[in-house]
Amino acid sequence: MTSSVRVRLLISVLALLLPASVAAGVLLVEIFGNRMLRDLDVGLEEEATTIAALLDRPREAVTMSDVLDQIAAETDLGLGKSVLVRRGTTVIAQAPPGASDLLASADSNIRQASVEAGPRNDPLTVIVAVPATAAVLATRRLTLLLIVGIPVGLFLTAAGLWWVMGRALRPLETAALEMEAIDGADLRIRVPAVNPSDEVGRMVAGLNRMLDRVAASVAELRHFTADAAHELRTPIAVLRAGLEVALTRERSAADYRLALQEALEETAQLSQLAEDLLTLVRLESRPASTNVPIRVADMLHELADAWDTRAAQLGIALVVDADPNVEMQGSAPDLYRLFGNLIENALHHTARGGLITMQARQSANRARVVVRDTGTGILSEDLPRVFDRFYRGRATRGPGSGLGLSIARAIAHAHGGEVAIQNWEAGGCEAVVSLPCPAMRSLPAA
Repeated sequence: MTSSVRVRLLISVLALLLPASVAAGVLLVEIFGNRMLRDLDVGLEEEATTIAALLDRPREAVTMSDVLDQIAAETDLGLGKSVLVRRGTTVIAQAPPGASDLLASADSNIRQASVEAGPRNDPLTVIVAVPATAAVLATRRLTLLLIVGIPVGLFLTAAGLWWVMGRALRPLETAALEMEAIDGADLRIRVPAVNPSDEVGRMVAGLNRMLDRVAASVAELRHFTADAAHELRTPIAVLRAGLEVALTRERSAADYRLALQEALEETAQLSQLAEDLLTLVRLESRPASTNVPIRVADMLHELADAWDTRAAQLGIALVVDADPNVEMQGSAPDLYRLFGNLIENALHHTARGGLITMQARQSANRARVVVRDTGTGILSEDLPRVFDRFYRGRATRGPGSGLGLSIARAIAHAHGGEVAIQNWEAGGCEAVVSLPCPAMRSLPAA
């Protein structure tokens, strides 16, 4: 993995550097060669202008041949300089001898400049020329140097990049090796961060945090599985024992009917437990998916009517004190179950002659629903664990799987709310549910 990344990065960099280097080399050769030739042309023009100025002056002891010989002998613009003076097409002076033949040869390496001198009616043309051999040779040397230097430079650059990328990607290779050692059996291993402040270090830190969350989820799943297996073991054992006892000997039809009735009750408990487990998994895996407005007062009155018979059997009164304008939005079956579970929990903790009050108010764009009872309250050591799966406090009476409050909290979280249970100072306990009002939260459509 690391090598392939290094190769791809190196090829990408060289694919950019190679054409850029070649283009820069060609441009450098062109600019360098043209600059030398341009400087040579300027120098020739200056000398031709100087000779023309000298020829315009009155001649004393210095003859035209002396001036031309002196100029031709100078090597500032290179060796082989030629100077020619002609009137029209007639050569009247040249240095060195045979300069006119050299200029007439049309050699592409010869650079020349011409300037007119003398009177307009009979002007002289001064021509100064020199072979551009030095400029050509310098351009060739520069070209050869670039032909050799560009590949060497690219090779050294590639080697340096390979080494630098190897050092930069080494932490990733180390992290990959460490991750290979992580499996479901042991999630305690963490990837070491060589430099926590750089990009790789921050990625490794994020990976370790993800591993922490995965480890926590796996631990919770294992705990959940163990609890579910424990809870399922008891009703299954009772069901099996009852059936085995019924089959040990011949019995009357009434006895068989009684055994089947008990088996049916145990099966119903198993079915309810499985349904609760599936509901809990559904709620914790995704948020509520329906979006319907619900009047809280109507919902609480319907729940009170539904639980009234059970409450009357226990000698407990149900009272609804809800603001009719309070609304919430979400999945109606889930919200009904949320408050139904809270009412059921209150019935478990309220003695005969007690009272359960359901209040609903709106505060700061949130619906606040309180289910309060006048029962015995919850033991202080049980309060921190009331929302744990399968947890049933010592003061709890009646049947139950211990998932009711866990499901209630999962429903509240799925709707963007919270639920809390605390003992009431006047006796009993109260469950407080806080959910966003429709104006504050729009659930996704089903």
